[in-house]
Amino acid sequence: MSIPQDHVLTAATATEIHTQATDRPFPYFLAGLGAVTATTISFYTMFLHLKNYRRPDLQRLTIRILWMVPIYAIASFISLWSRGESDYIDTFRDMYEGFVIYSFFLLCINYLGGERALLAMLDERMRTHHLWPFNLCFAPMDMSDPDTFLFVRRGILQYVILKPFISLATMIFRLTGHYPEGYIGWDSSYLWLSLLYNVSVSWSLYCLVLFYVQCSKDLRPYRPMPKFICVKSIVFLTFYQGLGIAFLVWAGWIHDSEEYTVSRLAQLLQDCLVCLEMPFLAALHWYAFPWTDYNDERYITYFPSIISPSPGTRS
Repeated sequence: MSIPQDHVLTAATATEIHTQATDRPFPYFLAGLGAVTATTISFYTMFLHLKNYRRPDLQRLTIRILWMVPIYAIASFISLWSRGESDYIDTFRDMYEGFVIYSFFLLCINYLGGERALLAMLDERMRTHHLWPFNLCFAPMDMSDPDTFLFVRRGILQYVILKPFISLATMIFRLTGHYPEGYIGWDSSYLWLSLLYNVSVSWSLYCLVLFYVQCSKDLRPYRPMPKFICVKSIVFLTFYQGLGIAFLVWAGWIHDSEEYTVSRLAQLLQDCLVCLEMPFLAALHWYAFPWTDYNDERYITYFPSIISPSPGTRS
């Protein structure tokens, strides 16, 4: 089966779309307003952290996570206006997604005093049962075992390593006109790269959930649930939302218009939705990652033993 020609975006088509800067059917003003609002909120949140920079080992990782909203908002808005630049910008944006997930994992470890303190704490815990249906196939895990902990860490890290290769492959296919956005077929590079991405990110998040389940009570003073939702929302906004748009393309509900191919139309819709959703995610970040988490009084109350960073902390 060959890819339908109406799903292939050629260089000539991209140039033509780029020159059509007026009378566009998408709410560009609202998307720009959303991107500016989200970036402003995120920068203000980062400014508060820098103004109250009391725990560099923790706030450094927090600021890395907070950068996610401005990067996604600005990259998605630029992608709305320029098809050529979007291929390169989206690649960098997608790479940062994996970096955020691993930074959150390191942040949780440092909350608990570093790897050595964490393993010593887990040594007194019961084994962690796998979630259904994996508990039917795998025995409970002893998270205090260094080999098991390394297995969980590698499960999270593999996505950070694999994501750049997926992003680069996507960029190459787009530039050569062989990446039909939203087209689902056995000969579609979009389908196979999406499947590879789904397996990798699902395994990474599953390992993160296993770690969270074992340490949720110890992380409770830092309200880990909204933080975990912030990180997990990256996957929803970038991948599963894109799959939903791909399904609409496959079902024929999104089709060619006078100005856009169906492939470009699917990408525009994805970028526009991301711009409109970023202000809500920025507000959630402001709530989930406040600078008050690193108030000295909180450490004296909950973790008096880690006022001074442990030698095992990572940055």
